[in-house]
Amino acid sequence: MGPFQALLSEIVPAQRRGSLMSLGIATGQLAMGLCSAAAGVVYTEVGYLFSSVIGGTGMLAMGIIIWRFIPETRHAARPRTR
Repeated sequence: MGPFQALLSEIVPAQRRGSLMSLGIATGQLAMGLCSAAAGVVYTEVGYLFSSVIGGTGMLAMGIIIWRFIPETRHAARPRTR
C-alpha cells in the first residue's frame, strides 16, 4: 500500500475503506495504462525532453493538488486493548 492510499484510508470512515481502496487501485491501474500509451505517442512525436517536461509538470500538479485538497491527518488516540 502506498503512502497516499494509507492517508486516504485514515481519513475515511471504517465502513467505507474497502470501497475507497478498490476505487483507488482501479483508478491507478486505469491511469497507468492510459498514460503509458500517451507517453509512447508523445515520445515518438516530440522526443525525450518534451515528454520529460510533461511528466514533471504532471508530478508537480499532483503535488499541488494533494497539498491543497487532502487534509492533514491528526494522530487519533487509539483505545488500549488488553
